[in-house]
Amino acid sequence: GETDEGEHGEAAGDDEEGASVEDELRAQLAELQKAEKEMKDSYVRSLAEIENVRTIAKRDVENATTYAATKFAKSMLEVADNLGRALDAVPSDQLEENDELKTFHEGVLMTEDGLQKAFSSHGITKFGEVGEAFDPALHSALFQFENPDMEPNTIGQVMLHGYTFKDRVLRPANVGTVKKD
Repeated sequence: GETDEGEHGEAAGDDEEGASVEDELRAQLAELQKAEKEMKDSYVRSLAEIENVRTIAKRDVENATTYAATKFAKSMLEVADNLGRALDAVPSDQLEENDELKTFHEGVLMTEDGLQKAFSSHGITKFGEVGEAFDPALHSALFQFENPDMEPNTIGQVMLHGYTFKDRVLRPANVGTVKKD
């Protein structure tokens, strides 16, 4: 019977030792699973970050390509303004009397028209006309005045036309607005 007890004793000891090894293996497995989960989470976050960087870079390249001519376009607005001023400076009554002035006026008009067509073909649009509703996103109100013949909060006088470039305001229109009575 002594042998049986010794065997049972050893068996009980083996069970304890086997259980502690099993517990240790389970703990190591849990740690490895936790580390694996953390690495997967980190990997997924890294992929998301890379995709965000790609998206931002793509948008920046598209914007740079789309709006690369903004500075040049702004510099050309002064040319358009000067052509408009030249046309406005010619008294209409003298156009009928003076053939040279009429020819010169027609040439300036054709030049101004050509410039506006070139602007339009590149996404530059002129705005800011008398009678338009005032929009603070598009117009810069320099002054207000009363005019009973015009609607309040509309443009009553245009000092400088505005321009948009694609979907952005290149230059706001400088205007005088009609105020409420």
